[in-house]
Amino acid sequence: MALVDDVALRYTSQVLIELTNPRTPSATTTDSTKLAQAATSVLAYFKMLAQETYDSTVTIHVEVAVRGVVALLQSGGGVATGVFTITWDAWKEECREMRGTRARARMLPVSTSVLTPSVEGTGSTVRPAFDIAKFDALIPGRGSDVTPSDTD
Repeated sequence: MALVDDVALRYTSQVLIELTNPRTPSATTTDSTKLAQAATSVLAYFKMLAQETYDSTVTIHVEVAVRGVVALLQSGGGVATGVFTITWDAWKEECREMRGTRARARMLPVSTSVLTPSVEGTGSTVRPAFDIAKFDALIPGRGSDVTPSDTD
C-alpha cells in the first residue's frame, strides 16, 4: 500500500483537509498533490535518517513514515511554527531510534592497522610477532633467556 493511502487510513478526512489546505478554510477536499509531495519527501528523509528503504510491509516503517507525513504537512502552516519544530524534531529522533534497532545498526569492527594479528594457540600465551624471545637482547631488562624454539 502506498504511503499516501496509509496516511488516509489513519487520519480523518477533516484533519487531512486542514493539513493540506491550511490557508483555505472553505476547502472541502484533501489536496492530494500536497499530500503526495509530502509523502515523497518523507520517504527521502526516511531513507536518510533511518538508513533504510521504506517498506510498506514493515509495520514500524509505516507508523514512523505516516507521522512524518503529518509533521511535514504541519510545516505548511497548519500549526504554529513551534509545534511544527517540536513535531519534526521528534519524528527525526524516531527515525534515528528505529535505525538503532535494526539488524543493520550493528557497527562491524574495522581497523586501519597495517599489522596482522598472530595466530592464537590453545593453552599458550599469545604474543605479537615482535615480542618473541629472539628480540630479548634488544629490550633492556630482559636478559638472555632465549629458547631454541623462539629463535626461528
